[in-house]
Amino acid sequence: MRQKLQAYKIPPSGINQMLDLVKGTHYQVASQKFFKMTHNVDDCGFSLSHPNQFFFESQRILSGGKDIKKESIQPETPQRKPSVQRSKDASSALASLNSSLEMDLEGLEELLQ
Repeated sequence: MRQKLQAYKIPPSGINQMLDLVKGTHYQVASQKFFKMTHNVDDCGFSLSHPNQFFFESQRILSGGKDIKKESIQPETPQRKPSVQRSKDASSALASLNSSLEMDLEGLEELLQ
């Protein structure tokens, strides 16, 4: 996990704080710390409780603070609407993020054993 955090350019003090939180099984607090450090915010004003929330809050910050609307996917028609494509792109990115987080959690479990 240390190597992965270093690859994300997290400073050593932040890495040590996150590793201590993980060792104490404070995964959500460690995720919150990671979010703050990777998005360069002191207080994000919310508590992370799910990977989907991490994704949506990240997108909100990266888009300049605009609220991200959760769009429902309508049954596909012969003519594709741009909002459906964006929603599918977001779903694909979210699936990739979830996969990455699952791999990271497996690494954490190995560290704790």
